[in-house]
Amino acid sequence: MDAVLHEGGLGIDHLLFSKDVEDPKPSADEVLITLKSAGLNHHDLFVLNGHHDSKQPPLIPGSDGAGVISEVGKDVRGFKVGDEVIVNPLLWGTHTNVPPTNMEVLGYPHNGTLADKVVISYKQVSKKPSYLNWTEAGVLSLSALTAYRAVFTKGQVHAGQRVFVPGAGGAVATNMIVMLKSLGATVIVSSRQLDKLEKAMKLGADEAVLDSEDWVKMVAPVDVVIDDVGPATLNRDVELLKFGGTIVTFGSSSGDEITFDLRRLFFNQWVMKGSTGGTQSEFKKMLELYDKYQWHPVVDSHVFNLENVKQGYELMMNKSQYGNIAVTIQK
Repeated sequence: MDAVLHEGGLGIDHLLFSKDVEDPKPSADEVLITLKSAGLNHHDLFVLNGHHDSKQPPLIPGSDGAGVISEVGKDVRGFKVGDEVIVNPLLWGTHTNVPPTNMEVLGYPHNGTLADKVVISYKQVSKKPSYLNWTEAGVLSLSALTAYRAVFTKGQVHAGQRVFVPGAGGAVATNMIVMLKSLGATVIVSSRQLDKLEKAMKLGADEAVLDSEDWVKMVAPVDVVIDDVGPATLNRDVELLKFGGTIVTFGSSSGDEITFDLRRLFFNQWVMKGSTGGTQSEFKKMLELYDKYQWHPVVDSHVFNLENVKQGYELMMNKSQYGNIAVTIQK
């Protein structure tokens, strides 16, 4: 089969396209999916830059994907050959409040979705929402699930609240905008780039502010901040929070360490919550909302294929995309 391989060292320079990769075989509780499309996430970038190195065998990266079941194991229930499905790449479980210590994401250490075919437990697939096209279905899972948990489970956002989302162009942020609007919240976004703010407003954001502008003057106060940028924005975020406000953080694209005024945290009675991914039950609830509201994930205008997928990684590294980065596998 055709596949993208990562081998020989860290970084995207060690990605290569191969037309001679052995087809995977499903075990008793797995399905074999012939993939139509896939998506790129920052997690996939972290795998190549920090986890999968020259000491490990070649790896097929990629987490998100959608396609048609072409083979089922003998213990598979509820699915058959020909079903159109979407992959849930987060191997978390169903109801646990925090991720298990052995949680994995498809694409490391097991082979992922940047290939013609992938095998995965049937418990990690769901029927594709019929109204989504293959490109949309292929990018949906990880970013939408992350957004769902941050907004609903951790943020507990409700109608009438003011919610600030820095970094308006990311895949998770675009999902959050449509989710927050469905709840009746007022959505405020920020970005370094004016064009991303304009696109966010068209998507449904109520207010927009450039990173270079005075956030406190233009935005404060807010009830909830949902941030995945990290050190570059977090101290500015808290300046916006009202007394007793909540900040949810689920990423650190600008770095991992921050100096924070702890005294202000407890005097202002702020609540800070960490979030990541989501459970299998949250995944199902997220898909139910997509069906109910007929949401569509935002897909960047640059769509890639297996042969030029490295360019997609470069787009993500440069933070130049708006929304999800899609990879077409089979038309």
